[in-house]
Amino acid sequence: MDYVKSLKRFTQGKATTEELEEALCERLSMLRETPTVTLEQRLLSSLELALEDAKEGRRPNDDVLPLVKETLKALVGSPATRVS
Repeated sequence: MDYVKSLKRFTQGKATTEELEEALCERLSMLRETPTVTLEQRLLSSLELALEDAKEGRRPNDDVLPLVKETLKALVGSPATRVS
């Protein structure tokens, strides 16, 4: 999925925060079309909030990269949310 590639690229320093936000927004829009809240949606929503907090100065930018790595690990490692 494109957003997973964006997460990976961000952890490698190859994607900007704006690119990551755009990919998350697109994926979350798709997920929010159904009434069921999945683990994937919760993880991505938390990441979206963290990015917004960093952008607004409510959270240090240094907090974002570890959160992206944790989210990526959870998405790729969990059978319920495994994406390629």
